[in-house]
Amino acid sequence: MKKSPLWIASILLLLLFQASGVWAQSAKKTSYKNNEEVRTVQGCEYQVLKGLAEITAVEKTRSKSESALGYDEYSVKFKFIPMEKGQQLMADFGENSFDFFLRSGYDRLPVGPKYLKHYYVHKGQKFAMEFLQTGDKTCREQYTYKSLGIPNDLFEAQDSIKAYKIQVAAEKLYKKEKEVNEAKGIAMAEEAATQTSGNRPPEVAPVEEPKEEDPKEEEDPTEEDPKEEEEPEVDLNLPSDEELRKKVEAEMRAKEGIKKSPDEIDVDSLRAAIEKEERAKAKAEAAKQAELDQKNAIKREKQAAKERKKLEEQRRKEIKAKEEALRDEMAAKLAEEKEAIEARKEAIREQVTNEIRRESCVYEEKVSGTIKVVSVEEGPTEVESLFGYKEYVVTLRFKPDNYSDLSKKERKLWDKTFTFKLDPKGKSANPGATYVRIHKLFKGNKYNGFAQRLSSGICNDIMVYSPDLPIDASQVRK
Repeated sequence: MKKSPLWIASILLLLLFQASGVWAQSAKKTSYKNNEEVRTVQGCEYQVLKGLAEITAVEKTRSKSESALGYDEYSVKFKFIPMEKGQQLMADFGENSFDFFLRSGYDRLPVGPKYLKHYYVHKGQKFAMEFLQTGDKTCREQYTYKSLGIPNDLFEAQDSIKAYKIQVAAEKLYKKEKEVNEAKGIAMAEEAATQTSGNRPPEVAPVEEPKEEDPKEEEDPTEEDPKEEEEPEVDLNLPSDEELRKKVEAEMRAKEGIKKSPDEIDVDSLRAAIEKEERAKAKAEAAKQAELDQKNAIKREKQAAKERKKLEEQRRKEIKAKEEALRDEMAAKLAEEKEAIEARKEAIREQVTNEIRRESCVYEEKVSGTIKVVSVEEGPTEVESLFGYKEYVVTLRFKPDNYSDLSKKERKLWDKTFTFKLDPKGKSANPGATYVRIHKLFKGNKYNGFAQRLSSGICNDIMVYSPDLPIDASQVRK
């Protein structure tokens, strides 16, 4: 039966009003102990239990594409643990498993992923709760609760509650119509089965009544009697459609060797027969396979022995070749190291010789002026350095205070770039990272200091220093 749109809209509106708490309940009275807290909610008296709620399950029940709320719906179950002496849950609640919903009045909505993430809802989580229960069966709800740990307001469902109500109402209506249609279908099937089984009254073939002779058409006795034609015999016991179907089915089943329909087969007997047949087949195949596996195993073992012997010989040859290659490699390496050691000895010898010769260097009188750092670049590494640290090559310019009073020829002597050295009359070393960092020896920095030009000896052409840039031998370090 088709439902009119007006009727469906009426049902939806009725469900929406009911869900919104429009129908008020009259106050119900329930007897509780005098010392127990009682609270009236929606006209019913509830016993208030105080304790802890523990999340027992969090499962996804509906995907975002199917939900009117616009997010994946989750079912959250919890159990309640009374914490005050003498309080306990009513026996009606059975396994102590309750649904945790987002609530507003009578509306109950499932939680979504944002809520779960925001409040870190997970199995085993515990939080404070007031659990309200009543034994009055006429109340709309046998229990309700107030979460004191995590809020159960509408949260992310606020904007979709109307669409969700319509969806729930439509699902209830569809379920009811389905139950009615299924009931009608069962009744029609039973009626059809009754007719098929032969409980209907037998069909009676109609009896032909004799026709009355028309007096006007009497035969003329003077005319010759026509030759009487024999009427064909008619079999009035022809089979009905159902009988014909059964006859054809019986013949075809006998021809094909199918005695019963799939619905009439004894599944247990058929399963036992097939299992017996398959087990016997599997046993024979297993025995055959075991014999074949044994033969293959022996064959594989012999082949593996040959391969192992072959690999062993090949491995011996490879080890010998590798040993010879390693000897050649090591000889070349040792030769390089020997050469490096000799070169290092020669460099140290040259350094020591120069240090001795620098002791006799003579510089002119010092000139005051401005020192400017031109560049700071990486020099020899810690391994390459004769002083055991990473060196930095620093270039400077020095401008005497009386630069403007000098002649062009004298100015040219100072317009050059000089290399900064520590202990110039001894080791003549480049500064290390620690010196550069402590004395802020960076490009562009300027210092007030002094310079002395070389008068005689093998030292640098100019010796530059200042109170902020000490150059004594103690500065030659990492």
